[in-house]
Amino acid sequence: MDLEGFTTPEAQACIGQALYDSDLSDALLRHIAAGEVITEDVAGDEAATLESVLFEAGMGCVPQE
Repeated sequence: MDLEGFTTPEAQACIGQALYDSDLSDALLRHIAAGEVITEDVAGDEAATLESVLFEAGMGCVPQE
């Protein structure tokens, strides 16, 4: 998978919408929006959910070659 696909405005908007629509807490979303590095310590018990949301968004928002 080409990482450049994640940098298009369309992909970024789609992934952002997926994060917004998810069940992730507002606190975690603020960390993400601030551009912070999200570690397991920061994500806490939401780490698995965040991983799932990002994986699904990546597969759905970025054209697969």
